[in-house]
Amino acid sequence: MEAFETFGFEPGYDVEVDPEFPGDGDWGCDVIGFLPDGRTASDVESRWGPPLVVRVQPASSGLWVAKFPAGGASGRLRGVFAAPDPGLLVGVSDGLAYVVDVESPGAGAVLVSHGVHQVVDCPDPPLILLVRWTDMLAVGVGGEAWRTPRLCLDSLTVRETGPRGIVCTCEETAGPLTLVLDPETGVRLGQI
Repeated sequence: MEAFETFGFEPGYDVEVDPEFPGDGDWGCDVIGFLPDGRTASDVESRWGPPLVVRVQPASSGLWVAKFPAGGASGRLRGVFAAPDPGLLVGVSDGLAYVVDVESPGAGAVLVSHGVHQVVDCPDPPLILLVRWTDMLAVGVGGEAWRTPRLCLDSLTVRETGPRGIVCTCEETAGPLTLVLDPETGVRLGQI
């Protein structure tokens, strides 16, 4: 069962991950399916496995249910994460990442990425890092903060976020590499 990870941020909504499916099929609220391109649909086909289902109760609007289709070859990571912006929810369904404004989910996903294998928080500046095998993107207050270009050949993993920056390990043709990124911009500062 997936969990809701707040990373210490204060979301402006309550979440129930994987709620029990109603016996009569009626959720009693809006059900919004998110397609891999960020658009919404009344129902989504999840041919690669069960969708990630989340019941969301925003502080200022009505209850709704999200269905995020399984990502298939995009990865295995599944979960729901709070973002530094109290109105944003990050859903990752088998590596497909969606960032949704909980007050207006019908507008679609604000940001979509595939192949996400790690989600890490960064305290200063407050960010959620969506890490892929060769690059990453950061979600901050207001949505996408930055995206890196390709950083390495494979196996990019964040090891630490702190005063030294975002410390990552990865693989290059010459072997293992440790990189440091600027948390403000995602720019590569150097290597260790």
